[in-house]
Amino acid sequence: MTAGTTLTFLFTDIEGSTRLWEEGAERMGPALARHDALLRGAIAAHGGRVFTTGGDGFGAVFERTPAAVAAALEAQRRMAAESWADAGPLRVRAALHAGRAEQRGDDYFGPALNRAARLLAAAHGGQTLLSLTAAALARDELPERASLRDLGVHRLRDLREPERIFELVHPDLPSRFPPPRTLDAAEHGLPLDATSFVGREAELGALRQSLREARLLTVTGPGGAGKTRLARRLAAEVAADFPDGVRLADLSPVSDPAAVPETVAAAAGVREAAGRPALDSIVSALAPRRLLLVLDECERVTAACAAVVEAVLRACPEVRVLATSREPLGASGELVRPLRGLALPADAPAADGGHGRRRRRAASPADLERSEAVRLFVERARLVRPGFALTERNAAAVADICRRLDGLPLALELAAERVRALSPEELLARLDDRFRLLRTSRQAGPARHRSLRAAMDLSHDVLTGAERACLRRAGVFPGGWSLESAEVVCAGGQLKADDVLDALTRLVDHSLVVAEHGEDGDTRYRMLATIRSYALERLAESGEEASTRDRHRDHFLELAERARPKLQEPEQALWFERLEREHENLAAALEWSAGGGCDPDKLLRVAGSLYRFWHVRGHLAEGRRWIEAALAADSGAVSAARARALQAAGQIAAVAGEHERASALLEESLAQYRELGIPRAVAVVLNSRGIVAWEGGNVDAAEPWWTEALEIARAAAPELEPMLLNNLGEVARRRGDLDRAARLLEQSLARVGEHHETGRTFTLVNLARIALARGDLPRARRLLTDALANARALGDRNAMIVVVEGFAEVDAQDGRAQRAVTLLGAAGAARLDQGLPLQEGDRPDRDRCEAAARAALGKDGYDAAWDAGLAFTLDEAADLPLAR
Repeated sequence: MTAGTTLTFLFTDIEGSTRLWEEGAERMGPALARHDALLRGAIAAHGGRVFTTGGDGFGAVFERTPAAVAAALEAQRRMAAESWADAGPLRVRAALHAGRAEQRGDDYFGPALNRAARLLAAAHGGQTLLSLTAAALARDELPERASLRDLGVHRLRDLREPERIFELVHPDLPSRFPPPRTLDAAEHGLPLDATSFVGREAELGALRQSLREARLLTVTGPGGAGKTRLARRLAAEVAADFPDGVRLADLSPVSDPAAVPETVAAAAGVREAAGRPALDSIVSALAPRRLLLVLDECERVTAACAAVVEAVLRACPEVRVLATSREPLGASGELVRPLRGLALPADAPAADGGHGRRRRRAASPADLERSEAVRLFVERARLVRPGFALTERNAAAVADICRRLDGLPLALELAAERVRALSPEELLARLDDRFRLLRTSRQAGPARHRSLRAAMDLSHDVLTGAERACLRRAGVFPGGWSLESAEVVCAGGQLKADDVLDALTRLVDHSLVVAEHGEDGDTRYRMLATIRSYALERLAESGEEASTRDRHRDHFLELAERARPKLQEPEQALWFERLEREHENLAAALEWSAGGGCDPDKLLRVAGSLYRFWHVRGHLAEGRRWIEAALAADSGAVSAARARALQAAGQIAAVAGEHERASALLEESLAQYRELGIPRAVAVVLNSRGIVAWEGGNVDAAEPWWTEALEIARAAAPELEPMLLNNLGEVARRRGDLDRAARLLEQSLARVGEHHETGRTFTLVNLARIALARGDLPRARRLLTDALANARALGDRNAMIVVVEGFAEVDAQDGRAQRAVTLLGAAGAARLDQGLPLQEGDRPDRDRCEAAARAALGKDGYDAAWDAGLAFTLDEAADLPLAR
């Protein structure tokens, strides 16, 4: 037999041999010897080889599956015909599976043997089972009068994939056996599932460990998360650890707490004694047993369930309880494990090639089917539309459906049913109306599983009035939110601000809100998209939507104005991060403001206040839209708010390379600031005018703007000096006066720490370029490393691009042309992502870098290195030079 070929393995053992040995060891010795001779003879007669034995079991290997089946049949017929005298009949069970295995000496190892062993464990004495693979290979060459009976698909212990099992049938063999001993066996007291179980491998492993650690394990999660299905699967997998079995009590129809003990008693097979409380009967009956009690869907009667559980665990030392609920039971010793949606698909990085193209593409169908959520959707879609497959055309839509439904199994299954009549693309387009769309016409199964709304209604119905108010009002937060924000936005009417924390805590307990505890000690709250959609529908029905959104708008617009001065103070990094966390809320506040009901002047102030955040964090397209909308809504009268917004609009136009428009906007801003008599603001706009000239490639025109701005700053705004010294240093560097450039930049660096942390990055980059021009590459790298750390601390994506390009310039001069071009490719992709074109003022440095790299690599080498860079994120590219 050669390694790498498909082999067939036959495993056998004697059912109940331990009992037979205990009852008569003197009789079992001779009987076992006869058993061994019969099996070895049958195996050898058909070309097999016994490669392992253990106790009374054999493991044999065959080159051909039909020969293995013939050997098994002959062995079973001989065993059935043998007279066993006083030992009684020896009932042998057998299993066959075919597959590849690793051979070590005379022994074999690998998954094929594991599957054969698990198949053997499912068989009964006198029965021979075959896997689907073995059955397919043997079907055309079965022994005379032999046939195969399909026993269906079963789940085998410790194996991820289910197996279709076949039974070898022959007139000389027994023909009536109980169901196979698999995880699906009804003898465990668990209902059989009509559809396959998908994913959750990690959760199952963690829950198995948790059930070993705690006698009460409660799986919580929102409606539709798959708690019931997971609990049943877990119970089936651990059933062998409980000699007295598994008992499942379905509490979903129970709303009366008094009915809980009777329901549990019926499920546990406990007879209630007349005149005796049901709970007493349960405790008495279960006390000597070692079993697993599963309480499913406890949320409407949690207190009553907790009372039953505590009584059972106190008096029944070998009983463990597995519960599912939308909130914890609150019982002593309870270990709570929240369940979220199935694992969602992620886009895979890939180099698309070509200069200026996007560096990312959507994941392929094969990549997406690794996602649990996608696998479930596809499997269920095939049930209603045979032949349905994930393709290049529909893959993106399926992935988006899974993401928008949060990976909730119920929502995915209901969505997949619609594939009978809709394409995934059409289904995705209708998901805004998910509660009308996601329902089934099937009448089978629990009512809560027939529509997404029914699942949500069940969660909503058990809430108090204050909790319902908090839930629906929290729907206006599109992203996460803080307790501080909730106390402002959600309070009102019967829900006082001081009571919001208690209401939020209960919503977390009910699995309707997720609490995320950050490393900085802050707690953020969020809702799954499906729950938020439900909350917003309830908010619209309540008549409170406008007032709630007004509070949300005012709260976040006030935050934006409060943040503006903080973005140029020493704690600016914290404020940039805070605004990033609230980015979606800020956008929602602006959207509601644009719809009316907001003072145009306030909208103008907020848009101007957020410009620095949008610019530093790479949200320039969004910033441009809002600033232009605010300017258009404003009356046009001279004001500080309008002047600031004009300045921001001009700076955005400059970044986009629209220099004429930028100059016009900045000129209007400058005129208003001069009229208003605000010298600091005048200096800021003068600086921007210089930047526009510089980015247009006109170094000489930039210098006078910056010189005038520096004079004003020294008298009225010293915090602006570092930025202006840096800019004038760049003028000197471009003119070749490196000594003057270095002096100005060192002066800038000496002052920047006090006033302008964002400016430090660019000053360090410019000093690195001077070091590079002087041939001091080690110093250039050190300066750029410091610049990168500074940019990352602020989350300044634009500055990070400049740093990566600086590293590319050093690499090109240092003989690392391939990495230099890879860095340029990554930076170019990031510029495209963020709408940040290379400015003419920076073109000479780039041209020198590219020319040196092209000379070293040639066209093909240059293009290959560039395309490699497209596969890197900006952060990944920034890490490359640090590895040296």
